[in-house]
Amino acid sequence: AGTFLYHTYPFPMPLFHQVAWKGPVLAQAGSAGGEFVCGPGEVFFWFSGGPDYASAMLTSQAVREASHSHLLSQTRASWHEFSSSRHPFSDELPLNLPLRASLLQSLDDVAVMIKTQQSEQGAVIAGHNYHMGYVRDQYGVSRLLLAMGLITEARHILEFYWCVFQRHGRIHNAQACGVDGVFHVHENDEVEITGYLIRQAFDLLAHSGDEEFMHLIFPMLQWAWEAQKVHLAQGMLPFNGDETYVAGGVLPRYTLNDGSAEATLLFIDGGERLLAWIEKNQSWQPDRLADNRRVLESSCVVYRKNFWLEGKLLTNQPERTPERGLPRFRHGVCERCALEGRHQGIEWTERSEVGRYLCPNCLSQGAFEPAPVSFFFLQSVGLSSFYFQSSLFEPAELAPAVSAILQNYLATGVLPSRPDDATSLTVGYDYGLLLYALTELGSPEGAILYEKTLSLVDETGAWVEYYLDHKPQGTRCRPWESAINLEALLHWAIRFTTN
Repeated sequence: AGTFLYHTYPFPMPLFHQVAWKGPVLAQAGSAGGEFVCGPGEVFFWFSGGPDYASAMLTSQAVREASHSHLLSQTRASWHEFSSSRHPFSDELPLNLPLRASLLQSLDDVAVMIKTQQSEQGAVIAGHNYHMGYVRDQYGVSRLLLAMGLITEARHILEFYWCVFQRHGRIHNAQACGVDGVFHVHENDEVEITGYLIRQAFDLLAHSGDEEFMHLIFPMLQWAWEAQKVHLAQGMLPFNGDETYVAGGVLPRYTLNDGSAEATLLFIDGGERLLAWIEKNQSWQPDRLADNRRVLESSCVVYRKNFWLEGKLLTNQPERTPERGLPRFRHGVCERCALEGRHQGIEWTERSEVGRYLCPNCLSQGAFEPAPVSFFFLQSVGLSSFYFQSSLFEPAELAPAVSAILQNYLATGVLPSRPDDATSLTVGYDYGLLLYALTELGSPEGAILYEKTLSLVDETGAWVEYYLDHKPQGTRCRPWESAINLEALLHWAIRFTTN
């Protein structure tokens, strides 16, 4: 059947592997294809691979000829170099900081987890079973790396994107690591992730001061801005199809073409930074800069009208009507399969007569009802303005909504990402987003979320994709959720120290 990177994305080249050993081992055929019987004494196993037979065999030979002690010393030296480059939090966090030892342990555990999931090309995979570099996930990872002083590792992520962009002229929802030309393509791939990409570059600039690198990757950032503008309608962008709350069923997939408060906020936030940098460096002609400032301003002016309702931030706005109409075909998840609980592969879908995107099999099954018109308030989105430190709202405006989320948690003991959802499912970074918001507001009750967020660390030292009644669900060892939660913990700890 071949080898697949993820779902239906085939690996486009042959791979070669070898399992080898030294010591008293008997290898023999078995019911499962083969088995090893180890005798008394010391046995060494190693697994090597490569894109061709020669490289696989030469790698195996190099390992066989190297001593165990030499390899171990090399590994320890590498980890020591990495660990010593991190910010010395153990020297700065006060001894009276609550759960200080647990926080320091989490800093070490998550740093190691991220490093082990970062490829040589620079991409950090989204988890052991999501073995591609996802733009959204790597944004949160980059922020934590910068907060920990790991600027080189954060820069490597953007270098990875730059290499992909140079070859293909675009960035998708996710790109394969070390395998050129394989992409994970989702619905509305040119929004949200493009906003994250711009924001990530300016986060790096703020920590590194490396203007030369910004000039180098400017063509990619310019593309990321222009790609979003195509999808603007009534000053709004739609949703990217691989959002955690969409993939987890917290937000129905039929809302993807609605206006997205988060994607639009990222467009505005990234646009403010990018256009200011362009003006400072005179990278565009004045007329072009002025035209793009008008586009940005038009989204800013209508943002509250579109997404601010009864003192809360709406997640979606169904009144967005794409001026170009919806595309006939797009790559993503079949809405009928998703609704009826069938396997949700990532595949080509086609728009039905009533505007639902269905796989070929579901299209052949006849009529499927039109999508309902619904409004949603997700806590993730309501809290994200603090995390992005958006200029669209004053903290005092958002404080009542944050207080309501906190009071509901204190009263019920659960933190549902969608308050009207009876399952109490929480996307794994909502704890960190709430803690970040409480810290920004100077709330003394932030200490409660600080303790709760730290208590969720599992035996691997990380956070997970989702929680159900605070119990892990979905993928473990997740860089994105771990990064957001740990950055929020650091944010609170630093405020505790300065106060």
